[in-house]
Amino acid sequence: MTPTYWAQKRGRFNFFPGQRVIGSDKKAAYRQRQGTVVKYGIGKGEYLVQFDDGREEYVNTGWLEPLWNV
Repeated sequence: MTPTYWAQKRGRFNFFPGQRVIGSDKKAAYRQRQGTVVKYGIGKGEYLVQFDDGREEYVNTGWLEPLWNV
């Protein structure tokens, strides 16, 4: 599958609901955890992510990266 263009703002990725993401190395709690963006978060620069392990958490944009191999 061809990678989607991922818009960046100030070095952070912008995501849309339904896009697959993976936790970056910047935050140990999210490192290498894969999930799907559910919606924009309540805070600035946050997204609600449903992780593959079943948990849903609000995650800072800087702690997420696009999952390219979907």
